[in-house]
Amino acid sequence: MLQGDEDDVVPAANGKRIADRIPGGTFVKLPGEDHSFVTEQERIIEKTCAFLSA
Repeated sequence: MLQGDEDDVVPAANGKRIADRIPGGTFVKLPGEDHSFVTEQERIIEKTCAFLSA
């Protein structure tokens, strides 16, 4: 689960709870990122590709 710590649509705590309930799930809090994921695009792509190739 990728979650921006400045997301005003879905609180980061909700993302963490979801990730904790998914077997093998992980939670990555992205500092300074909001709901649109435009600030840390490289990190988001890296994490997404790592997940898809696992």
